[in-house]
Amino acid sequence: MTLLVLGDAHASDPDRRESLLETYRAVDPDAVLHVGDLECYDLPAPTWFVAGNNEDLDVIEYLRRKVGWDQSGEEDDANAVQTHLPGAEPISGDEGAPTNEDAKAPSEGVAKTSAAECAEASTDEGTTTPETVDAEVRNVHLLASTAATVEGLRVAGLSGNYALTQHDRSRGDLEGDRRRHFTHEDVERAAELVDGDETGERGGGDAGERDDGGDGEGEGTDEGEDIDVFLAHEAPLGLLSYGYDPGCEHVNRLLRDLSPSLCLVGHHHCHREAEIEGVRVVSLAPTWERYYTLEPETLRLEAHDPP
Repeated sequence: MTLLVLGDAHASDPDRRESLLETYRAVDPDAVLHVGDLECYDLPAPTWFVAGNNEDLDVIEYLRRKVGWDQSGEEDDANAVQTHLPGAEPISGDEGAPTNEDAKAPSEGVAKTSAAECAEASTDEGTTTPETVDAEVRNVHLLASTAATVEGLRVAGLSGNYALTQHDRSRGDLEGDRRRHFTHEDVERAAELVDGDETGERGGGDAGERDDGGDGEGEGTDEGEDIDVFLAHEAPLGLLSYGYDPGCEHVNRLLRDLSPSLCLVGHHHCHREAEIEGVRVVSLAPTWERYYTLEPETLRLEAHDPP
């Protein structure tokens, strides 16, 4: 059994998309964990990911509804959503060191393509139904303040990136490119993924006990079970420094609340490791520089040169 772990892909760029797909072909994984800025949603193997700040946001909203988390933060029927592909307005921003300022935006110089283009399929009018999107989106499962069982591991994720001016808004109030951010509603929902008492202790079984009955196909929100791996696009405070700390305090809060065994983060395109809030946290290098494999029984993370 091979569990592949990948950093940012930025696969709307043809060369980086080929690097991503070549890794899938070379490793031939049973399942994949990805920490955001995926930008390609038709993949060769089952992939659980958190959304980054460079995504086709119409596809992301569609996938949010598939896990019962619509744009307003309420449970919703996936068949009620109307998605437009292509047509997500491209965003430009600086390629430099990411910050937690409101100006955080997708990277400049990475060509934007839709999920339909990534799958080499599109419609004449650019407007698709949920059924059409579903046909173009293959083997991807969004973790948006939800958890899933992947190869016997409980994996949870917080999708999106942080913006101070957007955090206190309702998710339903986010429009256009602002949909890339997470809000306080997303954080609160993620914090409820495990049971706990007022001291923050987890419930749901003995520490370190895992569900070995997982088949890699679990999806949705299963509250009350311990989290083995937590995925986030944003890093917590205390992991990185650019002369300032680019981390996000809300990720630290979720590390305290969820107490996962391992936290994997993206966005910063570099490999860093630290213990934060009692949790091993790893910032992943981008897919074109490195890929990782994870041993589910021991949570041993091993880095490899790209194929």
